[in-house]
Amino acid sequence: MQLHHSKHHATYVNNLNVTEEKYQEALAKGDVTAQVSLQAALKFNGGGHINHTIFWTNLSPSGGGEPQGLIPLLGIDVWEHAYYLQYKNVRPDYVKAIWNVINWENVTERLQTAKK
Repeated sequence: MQLHHSKHHATYVNNLNVTEEKYQEALAKGDVTAQVSLQAALKFNGGGHINHTIFWTNLSPSGGGEPQGLIPLLGIDVWEHAYYLQYKNVRPDYVKAIWNVINWENVTERLQTAKK
């Protein structure tokens, strides 16, 4: 997971920062064509960053167990970059193991916040 965080998630963040700088420059210049062309990169990298940020809060070294109450919303990264070093191409083993580190307290807190 350290590689996943330091390489894959960091790439989304770095690319988002670069794209946001370019977008601000395009706004300042009134370059609508550039603004439109940057939107896909903003959505892709911004979405990757947000999804990974939620994913990290869903995990804990002391996680596992069972959810409390309603089944809460939970994000699990099942792209190959999330598990290929440890689990090779055996996604089912990764999905089975991820439940041992789910931070149900955090997931439940986010569900309660979303219900407000």
